[in-house]
Amino acid sequence: MKKEKIVIKNTLGMFDLIKGVMLLMMLLGHSTVFNGMYSNLNVVTYLIIGIITVLGEAAMPALFVISGYGLRKTTFTKCVKKQFKILIVPYLITVVVTSIVAFVSMAIEYGDIIRVVKETASLFLGSLFGITPGTGYLGFYFTACGPVWFLVALFFGNIISNQLLRYFEGQKLLVAAFVVSLVGWGLTFVRPLPGALSQSFIAPLYICFGYYAKKHKLFVSQDNVAKRNISIVLVIAVILAHKAMAGEFYMAHNVYTYGPFSIVVNGLAALLFIYWFLHLNTLNGVISSNIRKIGRYSLYLLCIHSILYMAIGTRIQQVFASSWQGSLWLGFAIVLTTRLVVDLFITFIFVRIKNSLTK
Repeated sequence: MKKEKIVIKNTLGMFDLIKGVMLLMMLLGHSTVFNGMYSNLNVVTYLIIGIITVLGEAAMPALFVISGYGLRKTTFTKCVKKQFKILIVPYLITVVVTSIVAFVSMAIEYGDIIRVVKETASLFLGSLFGITPGTGYLGFYFTACGPVWFLVALFFGNIISNQLLRYFEGQKLLVAAFVVSLVGWGLTFVRPLPGALSQSFIAPLYICFGYYAKKHKLFVSQDNVAKRNISIVLVIAVILAHKAMAGEFYMAHNVYTYGPFSIVVNGLAALLFIYWFLHLNTLNGVISSNIRKIGRYSLYLLCIHSILYMAIGTRIQQVFASSWQGSLWLGFAIVLTTRLVVDLFITFIFVRIKNSLTK
């Protein structure tokens, strides 16, 4: 029997599956609270963890690439207004809600109003200015803004990318975006700056990857199969080489072990994972359908997770990790399961209420 060829079509929800997976990778990463979890493991377990690590590191670049796939060239003013409405407004709402929840929870936990005010101010100002990771200025510590740094970086990244589109196309666009990313990498050598500035200059490279992928139909074209397969093998080889050299990529904390090489490698990894997950869109089971639902609600989940994680989650995790006496993997499973249940439950309830109010 002839095997049916999988055809990938440009549709509104084509990226829902991978967006859902990448958001789950973020939740998983933020639930790893125990040191020593990776000692005395067998080869198969190490291999699985290695694959998950590469997938997790490519999560944020992949979300930037997906954003670039839908980028449309427009005027500077229109671009700023649009990006402010869809990104900065939910970001600011998240900042305010996070600060309120943090203040109330710390007031209950500490009872020391001076300490509560100082820590809330640190969190509010760090979040308001979009600082990540946390840093000190003039004797005052600004707490990191949390996972929603992505919205700030996407805001500035889209604006920069829109300007690049006014002057460059094709491979010249990618070169220009790479040069801009070098500025972002250079900013990692100074203390974290407001507006997630380093990440904001690196993001255009991934956004332009997405724009280029759409213009050249990299994800949907069925032509040049041999060339495509060779490219996939080469990308996999580069990814493996980067990990073999102990390369790390942690965008939120400005960690790029091999500088521009690490930045480009994870952009290529993002493209590869997106391509593979698009081929999994034929799956329509319960699990894949619910992951797609998570992908559709990705903005809401990101904001709600950030509120819970920054306002109360990190403190609860620290207390749990310091008092837990059982298996580290069991403790990790408890943290992850709790986070998944709470974050997803609140997200789905929020969406249901929002939809009922807008009908």
